Formats: sequence, structure tokens, C-alpha cells
Amino acid sequence: MADYTGYSTEPVSYPTYSNSLLFYYKSGWGYNYGYFYGGYIFAIIGASIWEITAIDGTGSHNSNLPVNMNADNHTGFINPTLIDVFYNRLLVEPSDIDFGVVVSSQAQEILVWNAYLETTVKLENIVETSLTGLSVSGSLPPPDVSFFPLQERTYILTATDQGPPEISGNIEFDWEIPYDSNIVTVIGRRLVAFPYLYKPNMVETLEWLTKIMPVNNGEETRSRIRTAPRQRFTVSAFVGTNEHSRADNMLYGWRSQIWAIPVWGETRIVTNPVVAGVFTIDVDTLYGDFRAGSLAMVYENERTYDLFRIFSMTTTSLTLDRGISDNFSASAAVVPVREGRMKQEPKRISTGYNAILSVIFDIDDNIELSSSASSDLYLDEDTYLNVPLKPGGRNFNDLYKKDIQTIDYKTGAVTQLSFWNYTKPSREFLVVLEGLQEIWEFRTWLHRRAGQQRPFYMPTFENNIRAVGSGNIGTSFNATDDANAILASDRDHIYFQMKDGTYYFRRVTDIFNSPGDEVLVTIDTSITEDLTDIDFISYMGLKRLASDRIQFKWQANDVVECKIPILEIDP
Repeated sequence: MADYTGYSTEPVSYPTYSNSLLFYYKSGWGYNYGYFYGGYIFAIIGASIWEITAIDGTGSHNSNLPVNMNADNHTGFINPTLIDVFYNRLLVEPSDIDFGVVVSSQAQEILVWNAYLETTVKLENIVETSLTGLSVSGSLPPPDVSFFPLQERTYILTATDQGPPEISGNIEFDWEIPYDSNIVTVIGRRLVAFPYLYKPNMVETLEWLTKIMPVNNGEETRSRIRTAPRQRFTVSAFVGTNEHSRADNMLYGWRSQIWAIPVWGETRIVTNPVVAGVFTIDVDTLYGDFRAGSLAMVYENERTYDLFRIFSMTTTSLTLDRGISDNFSASAAVVPVREGRMKQEPKRISTGYNAILSVIFDIDDNIELSSSASSDLYLDEDTYLNVPLKPGGRNFNDLYKKDIQTIDYKTGAVTQLSFWNYTKPSREFLVVLEGLQEIWEFRTWLHRRAGQQRPFYMPTFENNIRAVGSGNIGTSFNATDDANAILASDRDHIYFQMKDGTYYFRRVTDIFNSPGDEVLVTIDTSITEDLTDIDFISYMGLKRLASDRIQFKWQANDVVECKIPILEIDP
């Protein structure tokens, strides 16, 4: 029996032993701890549990090991770990490949990995299904290629521009039994470029769709149906002797498929020569329809060009989704490319040695170009202040529209009624645009109009109110009496064009008769200019396009003619 001296600390509950109290004591083994439980002390000494039969300070140490425990069975599962996710399997990545639009040879890596930790597996075969024009290559092609544990190999899937329009098939990596095959799904589509330069007078058409809902008094509500205008190119191209047969085969074999259509009117020259393999082309992208995710082309001639998809862009460069396939000189051109189809039968006028091709392309990848409001707003609406020309040098043809109901019973007088608040003058203007910037800014202005939907203020550019006299204009001035007060009192928005190019928007607040053949015109805000410096004063009504269909006629040297039909909807 062993004697020992011990002491207890303040008893506290201990969660390991229910209804027990923890204490510390000093013994021959040093400071130890134990538990009071059921009138007995259990002392923890080293790795053993000793029962102390008395609690009076003396007693024997009796070992109760082993402690009997009741078995408790549980049903469960082992949580997967990273090892189970990545290892002990055969892995082929990616499992789906989308080549998108194939316009030249493109390559895609396929990684094949034996992720077994201890097992060597044989790749018996690679089977391609419905993939004409595609091929798989690698350093060690099947059959019976051994993949050792944790060994990875890279295979290259190449898609060329030779083959059917639609790419849809799969590649099977066939492993030895009992291992399952890995299937890679491959999709995409091919495009053929129309590589011939257009002759002058190419016509580009933009066409929106607007639903106009008029009411009895002539006011109207307009609703936009298309989110983006449809685009069409009507082109003619000369084909020389060396391209005669190729052009014939292209029209024959690709007639009903999707074409890559260069927008030659927005061509620009590269800043530096283009070296094969580079992913960036230095070129000015301002004022052109270059789009991230869409196609473009670097072009030397009908046989030397490369189509690519734009990955990203800045105002001075294009970043490609792949490397350029060839070298191009510093005189090479870069042009945006649209995707589209031939609207109707193309026509070839041929001598047997050369030909003229006439084609109409309808574009598929239509978008709405982002645009900002006009630099000059009037009453929170856009304005258009560029003086248009007369179509073809001819006179303007003005129509004065008004809904007139005629009542005629065939037996007496004829009666006419109109519920419209105003007459709506209409006119077709000719706009001549020079240079890529001017063309682009007008194009985006048209996109902001969305066809007939969004109105704008525009002067007539005629001297509708003929100011007389001299002196400061201020808030009133005299003008020739042209029946303005009697017949045109509703036309209260006017535009002052000064001889030095300055202009002002004003609203007529009243017109009073003056002695003689004059009227006194008062305006809402003073103008500190002299009457003699006025070039003309025009009515400036709220207008809209009178058609959803607008055409650009491209001349040589970045010159565009565009006829714009205009309808006034509010004076």
C-alpha cells in the first residue's frame, strides 16, 4: 500500500465525466489530477487510471485497466478527398470544343492524362466521327500507346477551312478494356470570304422597323420593333483572269452558305508590317465597325489575306484570338468583316477570261451601334444642323401632309374636315459625307434615330422669317409680313443663323402687326447680335425620319451619299 499526501482544488464540473469533480494533488509522481465520482477517487497517473478506495488521504492504488466499453455500430461513408477527385481515373480535357467560325486553319490542344497512381493504361485508338476537314495529331499516336501512372500527353486537333459548312462530330479516346472511352464533342461552322474589292457605288442599306400609332389630332406614338437595324450590301466586283475559275467555284459551291463579307468602305492601312504568329495588329480602329468578338481581315490581295476573330481592341490596335498565319507588308489593309448570306441569285457577266460579279448580301450579325446625344440639344431633343444638299442638284420636293376627310353625297356641296392639329411638311434631303469620321458620326446619329422612332429638331435652312432694319436684336425685331401671324402662328420654334457661323435656338412668344408691311416678332430670350449680321431665320420643327430604310451610296475615296426623307411632326 502506498501512502501519499494530496489536496483538492475548488471543485468544478468537467464535461468528460458526468457528475464528477476535478481535483489536483501532489504525489510521488509529481502534480497529477483526478476525479471524485460516486464516493471514489479516480487518479490519472501517467497513462493509467487508478482507483483510490479512500478519500481520507491514504489508500491503495488499484488499476482498473482495461476499462470495459460497450460497442456502438454506425453506418456511414467516407468523404471524398482531392485524391478521389483528381486521381485514379482517365482524364481528357476539354470535353467540349467549339471552334466558332472557322475561316482559316485553327488548332486546339487536347490534354490526355492517366491519373491512376499505380496503373499503366493503353490508349488503343482515337476515332473521329463526322469531322471532315479536322485531324488529330500527337507525338505518339495510337494504337497501343502506353500511359504510365500520372503521365500526360498533348494532342492537337486542327480544323481547316476545307470541309462542310457545319462542324458537328466527336472524337473518341478508346482505352483498353475495362476502361471506358473518353468522348470529346466538337462543333463549329466554316465561312468562305468574298475577297474581291467592290466597285464604286456600292450601296449599303440600313433598315429599322417602327410601328406608328396615330390619333385623330395627328399626334402619334411610335414603337420600335427591331432592336438593331438590318444591314444589306449591294455590290459589284471585278474578277480578273487569275480569279475567274475560283470565283465561279465559290458561287457554285458556297451559294447557300454563310459568307465573310468585308466592309471595304471602312478599310485602313496597318501602322507596321504584320509578322506571322503575332497576336496583335497595330492599326487605327477609330470610325470603323470593328467589334470585339467579331471578324476582321488583314488583306494584301485576293489570295493573300487572313481572317481572324477580334479578341479585344483599342483605338490603335487589334488583339486576335490566334496568331496571324502569314507575313503582311506595311501596305496591307485591315477591314472589318460581317457575316451574312446572299439574298438572291448572284450574277456573273463574263467574257470567259474575266467577269463582273453582282451580289446582294444580307448581314446576320447586326447590332445597334452605341451613340450619344447631339452636341446641341433643343428642348432635350437631338438636333441636326448640317446643311443638306438638293438631291442630284435638283429642286426640293416638298409635300404638305394633312389628314382630310371628304364628305360628298354626290347631290350637293362637298365638305372637307381635318382633325389634325398641324400640317406636316415632308422633304427628302441629300447628305454628302466625306471621310471616315464624318461617315461614322452620321451613321451613329442614324442609329440613335432608330428609324422613325426618335425625333429631332432641324431647321428648314430657308429664310422663313425675313428680318428688316438694323440694331440689336434683343427680345424683339421687325420682319416682313409674310402672313406669319395669321397662317403660321403655331410655328414658334426658330433658328437664327448668323453670317459668322454662330447660331441660336429661340421660341417665338408672339407676333404683332406693325405699320406698313411688317410684323413685330418677340422671342423668349434676348440675342445680343445686330440684325444686319443675320444670314437667315428658319422655322425649326420637331421632325423624324419618314422611312425606316436608309441607304448609303459609297463613292470612291471615302465619300458617301445618303438620301434622308424627313417628316415634321410638330412645329
